[in-house]
Amino acid sequence: MKLRETLYFFLLAFFLQACNDTITDPNYHSGTSYYPIEEGWYIHYQVDNKDLTNEENSTTYQLREIIGKPYDDGFGGENYPLYRYKRDNEDVEWELDSVWSVVYRNNHLIRYENAIPLLKLTNPLIEGSRFNQNTYNGLDAITPSGQDLRYEVETVGRDFTFEDQVYMNTAVVLEVNNSSLITNSEETRRAVYQKDIGLILVDHNSISKVYYEFNTTQPSLAGNPYCGVNSNRQVIDLDNGDRVDNPFFELDNCETNPIFGVDDDSVNRWITKWESSANSPIVEARDGDNGTKILLLINPNEFNGYREQGSAMTQKIIGYGIDKTVD
Repeated sequence: MKLRETLYFFLLAFFLQACNDTITDPNYHSGTSYYPIEEGWYIHYQVDNKDLTNEENSTTYQLREIIGKPYDDGFGGENYPLYRYKRDNEDVEWELDSVWSVVYRNNHLIRYENAIPLLKLTNPLIEGSRFNQNTYNGLDAITPSGQDLRYEVETVGRDFTFEDQVYMNTAVVLEVNNSSLITNSEETRRAVYQKDIGLILVDHNSISKVYYEFNTTQPSLAGNPYCGVNSNRQVIDLDNGDRVDNPFFELDNCETNPIFGVDDDSVNRWITKWESSANSPIVEARDGDNGTKILLLINPNEFNGYREQGSAMTQKIIGYGIDKTVD
């Protein structure tokens, strides 16, 4: 009995050890593993450029990036040319668009984009860390106004979901993250890398929100979105389910400007009243030139209360592999 138990525990221990031997450290924090450089390695992308202001200006095409034969980079290492081809769709031939290059140097992955060296990944990659993409081109990491241009490593070794598709073992780098209260605009750019594949996604959005705007110099407000079908509605339901109070509901003439031709105290009282209402219509009230006041209000005729303008670009992987026929 003891012999049988001893044999059982020996076999169990052997089995567990064998299982453990098949589990290897994926080394998720190695920056180089997220951008393999190999001659002939290619990735195909679908690129969609959406013009949110004028849809007719939107474009779509496919991009092919393929790594060529290495050459001496002049620093004791090897640069690899990165041939970039474009085509409208898969039914037409690729046409050479440009030649960039890529290199590992000092634990850095550097891409020369239109001859400008940009630091794209570091080794190791650490979540929450920042690095200066301009390390090799002489540009600053911080603008004179204090804007931080450094890239930020958002996640490493995690799954990333985009448009209902899950990408495993990714590194996500936030390359641009700017916002302005003055223009109600926001710009973000994320680069997503997948382990042992490379760059799989770029998501770049530059969007500003356009609200209903008027100021104290306008005697009348022709085209006021709170008028027309909304003029008899004290509270207006937006298409997205939100609600907004109508600050013109109590006026005899809906298109009359309630803050035109009155003193500053009256203007401020009107603003305060509607800023503190249950469903405030006021997004922002700011000072203009020569003592004027500029107001931005939710636009009840827009789905979300505002109209978006700007651009949205996605560059998403659609294929990858090895092609040794590249020059």
